[in-house]
Amino acid sequence: MLDYDTDKLVPCFGFGAKVNMPSFNTYNKVHYCFPINGSEGNPNLFQLAGIEEGYRKCLPYLQFSGPTYFAPLLREAMEVCKQMKQEQKEYMILLILTDGVIHDKEEVKDLLVKCARLP
Repeated sequence: MLDYDTDKLVPCFGFGAKVNMPSFNTYNKVHYCFPINGSEGNPNLFQLAGIEEGYRKCLPYLQFSGPTYFAPLLREAMEVCKQMKQEQKEYMILLILTDGVIHDKEEVKDLLVKCARLP
């Protein structure tokens, strides 16, 4: 999966959960896009092992909650893409793992169309 990623750093976000991590100041508020490593300034995790470890470490601090909104997550992914260097042929693959119904489907459709112009 990361064979073509030169730095092996992957920005990883969670969504749809109350986040009770020590680095978050907002307990019992549902977040629709949060870095799973708790670092808002640097959401990157290293390789697949880092992604797995980050997810495992954050799980005890999460209480999953609905409704399911994808738009905040898509907006964040779009911001990450806007910072990419197109001349270096960088691109992003967004993988969303969910078991819920999308509650902001129309907004998500509009954002996906805008995403098509990004790397």
